[in-house]
Amino acid sequence: MGGALSCDYGVGTTDCSTTGKLCETGACVAPPAAAATIFFNADWSEVVVGTLSQGDTVGFQYDAARLPNCRATYAGLDAWSILLYYSFDGGSTVTYVTHDQGAILDVPTTATDLVVWANNNDRAGCSEWDSDFGNNYHFTISP
Repeated sequence: MGGALSCDYGVGTTDCSTTGKLCETGACVAPPAAAATIFFNADWSEVVVGTLSQGDTVGFQYDAARLPNCRATYAGLDAWSILLYYSFDGGSTVTYVTHDQGAILDVPTTATDLVVWANNNDRAGCSEWDSDFGNNYHFTISP
């Protein structure tokens, strides 16, 4: 299934991408029933577990190692974020802030295309994109 999605919480590394489960608090847990999950792995693979379906839910797991360069700190704390952008069928863009956390969203009942891309930025002004070289990542949604 491609590369590992690692969640390191100081206790060890848990690889959830091979199990089709979500990383939460350092352990793999099952995604919500009937949900598909898209894993954006550190090795630049994208893995869909389950079927993306209209009217269902889809989860995202984004490995921060894909965008490792913008990591400023301030007062000893992280001063950076990874923003996940998505839209359905070219509609309005929605932004979700992810920092080694997953997102779960509802798929519209008429959607046929999910488009996803990401941006890493920090307090120092660093910015880098994960957009499949400007094409963004497209995922087909089944009826």
